[in-house]
Amino acid sequence: LKKSLNVKTGWQIVSYDKNPLKNKNHFGVLFTAISQRYVVELHYHLFSAPGEQRKVVIHPYMLKEYNRRWYIIAGADDTGKILNFALDRIDEVIARPEIEYRPYEGDLNERFEEIIGVSFYEENPLQTIVFWVSDNSVDYIATKPMHESHTPISGDQESELRLQYPSLKGGRFFKMECRDNYELRRELTSFGEDLIVLSPEDIKQKVIDRVKGLCNKYDLLG
Repeated sequence: LKKSLNVKTGWQIVSYDKNPLKNKNHFGVLFTAISQRYVVELHYHLFSAPGEQRKVVIHPYMLKEYNRRWYIIAGADDTGKILNFALDRIDEVIARPEIEYRPYEGDLNERFEEIIGVSFYEENPLQTIVFWVSDNSVDYIATKPMHESHTPISGDQESELRLQYPSLKGGRFFKMECRDNYELRRELTSFGEDLIVLSPEDIKQKVIDRVKGLCNKYDLLG
């Protein structure tokens, strides 16, 4: 921008969020594996079990950033299932040139059009999620949608929802089409009492259970 606008300053004008990437060399190795199409073996650990190392052979397809964390999206060599691994959980990357690389058939980006985040579960159907947002957060939600399909509800459908939920005063109703995953539920609960999920029932109940679990932990503090 400075060059195109012929701006000459010695100070920073644009600032980006930064999250230092541990083991930066893994990014380069995986980038090369994707571009040159070869199979790798990952040695990684779970955040819940940092001392337990696991191994998996993958066909790497894409490096993707979400919520200030980088992930490798890949196909499992044994099952072909699409997996994702956070780069900060990877301990070692080993090339496996003796295994024939299996490219992904289709457009991998299409998978991410149906989810929030990176966790895609084939068994979870695409669902229309209806939710209410209070006046306190409606402008924020409207200008920073959680998903590309996120749209406000108006007209007869809004009138029906007003009659069905008279306790929800003011605010706006919204809907979006997503597959259920952890990232979706985290987003839906991040607004606290300012966002109420109305349907479908299974996602609504998971959000309720998450909120109850949080309340129980606070209750235990005394």
